[in-house]
Amino acid sequence: MVVTSLMWNSLDRFYRYFGIFWKNPLEWDMKTQTLVFTPISRKLIPWMLYGFTHLELTKVVIILCWSGGGGRTIQQKHTTFFDLKGIMLNLIIIVLYSQTFSIYFFAIISSNLNPYSQLYFLFISKGWRFPLLAKFVIFFLRLTLIIPTYQFCRMSCIIISFPVMAAYMALECILTLSKTGVYYMSSRNRVIVDKYLRGYASLQLIFKISDEYLTPSVAVVMFTTMWLSVLFNFISLNMYGLIPHSVFPGFLGAALFVGGCVRLLLPLLVDLYEECLVLQAKWRCFLRGSRDKKYLKRKLRSLRSVAVYGGILGYNLYKCKRSTEMTFVGAIITYTISASLSFKSKHVHYIWNIN
Repeated sequence: MVVTSLMWNSLDRFYRYFGIFWKNPLEWDMKTQTLVFTPISRKLIPWMLYGFTHLELTKVVIILCWSGGGGRTIQQKHTTFFDLKGIMLNLIIIVLYSQTFSIYFFAIISSNLNPYSQLYFLFISKGWRFPLLAKFVIFFLRLTLIIPTYQFCRMSCIIISFPVMAAYMALECILTLSKTGVYYMSSRNRVIVDKYLRGYASLQLIFKISDEYLTPSVAVVMFTTMWLSVLFNFISLNMYGLIPHSVFPGFLGAALFVGGCVRLLLPLLVDLYEECLVLQAKWRCFLRGSRDKKYLKRKLRSLRSVAVYGGILGYNLYKCKRSTEMTFVGAIITYTISASLSFKSKHVHYIWNIN
């Protein structure tokens, strides 16, 4: 499992598409091929005015990507296999970037699809009257919808692309330790063995440092993803004919997009734990042939499996492993089927009316 050149190109594409506006705390530098962190300063004033993401996320992404050197420092050979993950990363960035403008223009054209016009019509229905200046201000606010839409799509790219790259680099570190374990673990020199195990301990420390933010983030993102997936699946299966044909393809595309993100991200989180179990099983096999069993056994006991947890308020609720993936996907299917079976179109009293 390697980080391919097509995956790195997705970060270059992210910079070209989403680096045209204000300065952000976390950016990908195409020239140096590294992640650049900008501390709080005057350069970040536009981001602080319009950004809605807590700064701790950018720190955690840097910590995770630090395991791979913080940038494109690993020289990869050209491979001939079909790089599906790299294609998916590039497509995700292209889709989110195009959705920024398509949603914006659609909200501008249709007066019922932006919150400012909705609020205006609500006040009008209550008998309120607005002068011409207030109508102009509301129209101007409609034009500023590009800012939160752009920021949301940019943040979605960060949440999807950067963790995928970090997970691949962590998996690459684990597989490298697995391949070189025969040489180092069979050595009689304790210094060589300690140097080898220190690499795994460093990876374990990186995940432990990021655990404070990573654990609740995984829980929130997985719950939100499950909720959105069930919602979009339900709309795609049951709301055809009730939703205008101009809007319905958007929900169908959103259902496919969320499902693709689940298929891309969740197996990587699971593989981190499963590959660590395989690595530790190999170490136990090496322990049988070691001449310094007591020392090596004591060192291996101090090392724990690297895993991604989901939890809240400092409590780990679950571990991302194979059974978690099956339970998560099964919950999406179960809730979608249950909602579809309980739905009856004749009970729908309100149908969208889009101008």
